[in-house]
Amino acid sequence: MARPKTLRPDAEISGWAIAAALFLSYGSVEKHVTQIFTKLGLPPSGNDHRRVLAVLRYLEA
Repeated sequence: MARPKTLRPDAEISGWAIAAALFLSYGSVEKHVTQIFTKLGLPPSGNDHRRVLAVLRYLEA
């Protein structure tokens, strides 16, 4: 089995690109990304960019 590419948390890539790189459906990626944001305490918001906030949290750790 081919090993998926390693994705950097600070890379600016779309959900579609993540799905293609990991051989997953776009829906699966969105579901998991949403769960990650929830665990990080980043609820959906029209004012904030959750991916940027998630990277900032990663860099602070």
